[in-house]
Amino acid sequence: MTDQAMRAVAALLSREDTRAAERPVLGELTAEGTATTSGAELRAEVMRVARHAERLRPAVIAVLDGSRSSIAVLLGLLAAAVDVVVVEAGNSHLRDERSVIWSAGARTLIRPESSAVPAPTGPTELTYDDLLAPGPATSPTPPAGSGSASPGLLLLTSGSTSEPRLARQPMRAAVRGGELYRSIHGYGPADRILLPVPVAHSFGLIGGLFAGLRAGAQVLTMPKFSAGRLVRALADGASVVLGTPLLYSMLVRAWGTEAHAPGLRLLLSSGGPLPQETADAVRRLCGVPVYQVYGSTETGLVACQDGSRETWQPRSVGVFAPGVQWELLPDTPGDESGGSGHRLAVRTSTMFTGYSDGGPGPGPGLYETGDLVRISDTSEVFLLGRKQTFINVGGKKVNPQRVARLVGDHPDVADVHVFGVEERGEQTVHAAVVAGPRGGAGLAGEVIALCRERLAAHEVPHHVHLLRALPRSALGKVDISALRAAAGVKEDEA
Repeated sequence: MTDQAMRAVAALLSREDTRAAERPVLGELTAEGTATTSGAELRAEVMRVARHAERLRPAVIAVLDGSRSSIAVLLGLLAAAVDVVVVEAGNSHLRDERSVIWSAGARTLIRPESSAVPAPTGPTELTYDDLLAPGPATSPTPPAGSGSASPGLLLLTSGSTSEPRLARQPMRAAVRGGELYRSIHGYGPADRILLPVPVAHSFGLIGGLFAGLRAGAQVLTMPKFSAGRLVRALADGASVVLGTPLLYSMLVRAWGTEAHAPGLRLLLSSGGPLPQETADAVRRLCGVPVYQVYGSTETGLVACQDGSRETWQPRSVGVFAPGVQWELLPDTPGDESGGSGHRLAVRTSTMFTGYSDGGPGPGPGLYETGDLVRISDTSEVFLLGRKQTFINVGGKKVNPQRVARLVGDHPDVADVHVFGVEERGEQTVHAAVVAGPRGGAGLAGEVIALCRERLAAHEVPHHVHLLRALPRSALGKVDISALRAAAGVKEDEA
């Protein structure tokens, strides 16, 4: 362990008075009820993990299922100055031997007891229980200086302009990000912060877990999501919810015509634009607005709505967060007119420092988000479009290049292009496939079966179009308009 690493984790677990130490800080929602961990218990578990984890430097892959044990393991690894590649349990990257997570230099994979991981040959596997076991570590501690003084979180990006990458965010920046959420939205010891979103993603990890622990609140996680469990947690007094547009639409359906959420005061939404119809339905049912959050893995929080205004304009993502430096760049180089919007470049206090593959961070300048925005006279930020190519399915981002690579592994696929189509307000995944010499009429079904085996459910193409060839421009790039026409996808659906 290093003093700097311990101080970073201690900043999340700093409430030392007796009453605070005995108060539940974690709650795990299960079919049987809510299992809790007090502040004192969490600190003891973190120290236990840290003693075992010193031998695991410099980096590990941690599969987080949202359980209380997974959180103690994550914090203990960071306290031991271990860099942590954070992966959600069930993430399809765990089944992809060519995924970036396996090339980050981690020699150990840590997983839940009940969840075997089809890892490539190489990483040693440990379970949560191995690190939470009492007693000193049995392996020798490495020489001083073999770990990172400031541990880092290596978080999967959406890979919007290429395949997904691992962005490194120092622990101190992640703690600072949690403090931003805490101060903007007034998290406090009386709050019960509900996370139906994964703690392995930056929104749940920083805006929920780190911010909640920093505030001395109780953080409620849901390792296995169910709408019924979500509704029961709200009825039992959850005061803050972090969700996605899909989750809020599910909540509206589960509530029906009447909501019972006596302690509810704050709803946050990230992962894509929240349909106004859903936002209106939530407010009508429970009397609490849903505030939009805008940020990225590389930047952390960029802008958000909050309680400082009675109303926010439709499709606004709020105003820039404290400390954000920003600049608007022409959409087309040399075009100063603004057209349909400007490219947004920012610098935040929670900026990443680089990528695991050696790709540089933003340096001293501003980082281009890839988003087209407009800033109103009231300083509200409006997202008009994205330069990136990922597909947003129910608030979860699908990388089309990665899906295309996996589809291309089918021996009878000669060429493939994956793209998104908006249908009735929701994006769907489409794959245009060219069959090889042995490919027949059943290839579309075979492609779907392959994707279901190797991808998460939201990544599997909704439609597979068999084409004779992919239409390409004179430069060899896929002609998107011609492709949509050949696949029978109407332009007004895109």
